[in-house]
Amino acid sequence: MQVPEEILSLINQDLPSNFCCYKDPEKGILVGPSLEQLKQKVIMNVEIDQSDERLRNILNNIPRERWLEYFYRTQKPFPVKMLGWVMKKNRYRLNNQCITH
Repeated sequence: MQVPEEILSLINQDLPSNFCCYKDPEKGILVGPSLEQLKQKVIMNVEIDQSDERLRNILNNIPRERWLEYFYRTQKPFPVKMLGWVMKKNRYRLNNQCITH
């Protein structure tokens, strides 16, 4: 599918500033995060709430560095005592939240 650059430019004008419309040789025209967004680094720190004995027993059998992989693979929400991240030199923090995918 051939889409003129003028049309892509018009589409880009209507998108949020952190998105752009671009051509993919295999998939055609796509809308996704802008290149600037993809280059951003995010540093995250997660403290999992282990007050639930069942969850604590499960996590005791999994190496700590694989906990997030476990939660991702099971696709279940998990309790968090604290979630903090740094993006563009700004610090953010959430306390006592439940993270879902």
